[in-house]
Amino acid sequence: MKHSLSLKAKAFIATFFIFLAIAFLVGYSIYFQNKERLQNTENNYYAKVKESYEKNIQTHYVKQYSDILHALLDEQTRSFFALKQREQLVELMDEKFAQLINDDPHVRGLHFHLNDGTSFLRVHDTLNFGDHIASLRPMIEHIHQTKKAISGFEAGEAGLSYRVIVPIFQDKAYVGALEIAICPRKLFDIVAYFNKLQGILHVASDFKKNQEQLVITNIDEKKLVDNLKNLDFKFQTNISHQQIEYAVYRFDIQNFSQKSIGSFIFLQDVTSDYISYRNQFFEILGILIFAMIVCFVLVNYLFSQFLHQLKVSEEQFRIIFEKANCGIAYGDKHGKLILANDYFARMIGYSRDDIANMNFGEITHPD
Repeated sequence: MKHSLSLKAKAFIATFFIFLAIAFLVGYSIYFQNKERLQNTENNYYAKVKESYEKNIQTHYVKQYSDILHALLDEQTRSFFALKQREQLVELMDEKFAQLINDDPHVRGLHFHLNDGTSFLRVHDTLNFGDHIASLRPMIEHIHQTKKAISGFEAGEAGLSYRVIVPIFQDKAYVGALEIAICPRKLFDIVAYFNKLQGILHVASDFKKNQEQLVITNIDEKKLVDNLKNLDFKFQTNISHQQIEYAVYRFDIQNFSQKSIGSFIFLQDVTSDYISYRNQFFEILGILIFAMIVCFVLVNYLFSQFLHQLKVSEEQFRIIFEKANCGIAYGDKHGKLILANDYFARMIGYSRDDIANMNFGEITHPD
């Protein structure tokens, strides 16, 4: 019986370790599959936000404001500018600019640049002109050199703006350029609204002061804003804040010289994806534990049945062995007698105790 119980214990131990190995392999596989699925989900979110970001720059910045600039550059405007009739140009543009900012409050300024690099007219600040702006603004210098339209982020006296600049030609001669400056808030709001995001626009420095400056945010909690400002990552990462899981996407703002001057940082709430991932993991873990319990119960039942049948067989063998009308004895491979029934003992004239210490050779005729 001791041997049988030992066998049962061994079976339980073997079953336990088999299930432990299966649980580990299944859990490991599920963990990495779900991790990959979650990463793919976040990558899809990032691709969607990136597409929205880039598409809105082209649609709501470059195309829209290029069309506005070309509409403003009618024959009379080009003539006043080419002849450097500043007062007439101010009077002409004053009402148009007022209507422009009334229709689009994101417009920060409208600026006429002479082809020698000097400022001819800031429509938004008419008393400020004559400075050699091209020496401070690479985009202005570039358009004077190439005489082709250009757009991009660049810091100026009004702060960081997205700038669309188109060349001005009069009688096929390049006479200068017209620039419109748009607050980045428009891009931030559009991307955040249509993608249901929170975020910040973090600018490294403005045009005159070398200091950190948080320009735009739709996040009310200062601690979360500070965490985003201090994050060190390239494109996307993850953070947890007040039991909310966020995917964080970063789009660096580079000026014309390819220098990073700030970044858009957006937050995507992915808590539901994380909860789904954890729930699935624990559901499968629960199934494995349940299967293990069922298996142990089944193994216990089968071994109990096996031991019962073994006990019945042993009892039947004992009855046959003891009551047989013939001598029965068995020994080991060396010929040593291990057990004999009473009939066998009477046959050879020894007691059963004596037989237990004898060898088959001792009771076997030499012939």
